[in-house]
Amino acid sequence: MPPLDELRTMNPGDLIRSDAWNALVTGLIDLHATVRDGLAAVEGAVADVADRVDALDREVTALSARVEPIVRDTFWLALAADKAHFALGEAAVLTGRVTNLSSGLAPEQRPWVDFVTTWGRLHAVAGTDSRIGAAGRSASVQTNAEGVASVRLTAETTAEISDAAAAGIEHLVGRSIGSAQPSTIANVVLNANSPADEHVKAAYAEMTRSYDTSASNVRSFVDHYYRATTTELAGVGRPGFANWHKDRWHDHHVTVMAFAKADSKPDTSDAGLGTNAIQVTFRDWLGPWILLDYLPSAKDLVPHTLERLTPAVGSDFSGAFGRIQTVVRDQLSSLGELGKARQYIVLNNAIDVLDVQDRPFLSDLKQSVKAAVSLQQTVQQAQLSVIGMVQDAAAFEAVANTATRAGSEVGDLDKNVSLLSERVEGVLRQVGDVQVNLGTLGGRLESTLAEGSEFRQLKQQLDVVNDQVNALRGLGQPSEVSRRLEMIRAFDARLEILEKRR
Repeated sequence: MPPLDELRTMNPGDLIRSDAWNALVTGLIDLHATVRDGLAAVEGAVADVADRVDALDREVTALSARVEPIVRDTFWLALAADKAHFALGEAAVLTGRVTNLSSGLAPEQRPWVDFVTTWGRLHAVAGTDSRIGAAGRSASVQTNAEGVASVRLTAETTAEISDAAAAGIEHLVGRSIGSAQPSTIANVVLNANSPADEHVKAAYAEMTRSYDTSASNVRSFVDHYYRATTTELAGVGRPGFANWHKDRWHDHHVTVMAFAKADSKPDTSDAGLGTNAIQVTFRDWLGPWILLDYLPSAKDLVPHTLERLTPAVGSDFSGAFGRIQTVVRDQLSSLGELGKARQYIVLNNAIDVLDVQDRPFLSDLKQSVKAAVSLQQTVQQAQLSVIGMVQDAAAFEAVANTATRAGSEVGDLDKNVSLLSERVEGVLRQVGDVQVNLGTLGGRLESTLAEGSEFRQLKQQLDVVNDQVNALRGLGQPSEVSRRLEMIRAFDARLEILEKRR
């Protein structure tokens, strides 16, 4: 039988021989059998794979049922701030964007983000469901439909200020200054190399104008800052302290951490917690403004205060202190807490140069007023921190009132001493007469009475009393005069006894 390959080479009209035909049919039969057997083997393999696929599908379905909640409730949290550096008074807006492992949140999912800060105070953003933690150190905020939660971060000293005060200081630091190249106060401060840079003075001047404006919202913020940092600012007297504030800024580097979770319930597990952290910086420019600009400006206010103090001196000590008290009260009445601190410096400096001719009491008056001012400066911080204490110049008022009353009492005492002096003069005249009489009697008594007799003792006591009464002429102390008069009365009593014995 010829091979099947030969059958492929036949030409039209060639005769197919029987052996060729038989070979062809035999080959087809063998091929059919091979295909049939192969198909049977494939069908068996496919059936086995199908069974395995069905089992795998069941496993995948079960695994998907377990994984889907994990994918849905395991969160990614991206945390960002509107910028990295802020001037004290600005508010940093921190935004947390939450997604899950499938990069999308279901419409019903509104996870919560817990913000925690190492410094400063966290505040709610309007329109958000927020819960602020104790002292503003933390905040829990529910995300919106897009998975976004936002919170505001302000400086450490803004915990208790009103919304109006917060808005006032934010408006101030966002105000543009300068004409050639206008820039906001915040940018001027943030771009300055040191607090003593020349162009920062324009920011300081704007702050001074805003603070000194009566009933300014900025004043409320600054006074709160002053109360919170008085202990630190008191270091201005230490060597090198002012230079330290001239040479460098005091920047607060703040780390804010955020945690995304499915809900805000404390009794549910948060295995899918998403976490992140970010750092922002707040530059304290109020301390340098106070130490390098505001308090030193006290020297410029001395002439005005001196104009009011000079005519208040008058011609008497007690009246002078009362009039100065009125001047001080008037000047302090419209000032904030920091403004009062500066005004005490002004008063001290003005008293130092106060000079009114022909006032012998001026030195004592100046010393007393300065002592009252110093005492008030000393207790100033206690007044600010003690609950219920009146927030005014209590120490100065107390010293001033005491001095005024003392001056009045001294005037009354002068009158009493004058009257007492007249009475003493009369007693002295009477004593002189007694001395003459005793001198006459003395010769006879000394010759007849023994040494140490009552008459001898009486004469010795009379000599002592005579010296003591003469000393009354220079006395100005009522208590001393009273004591001496008691001695005289005792002497009169002994004379009376002696006369009865004669």
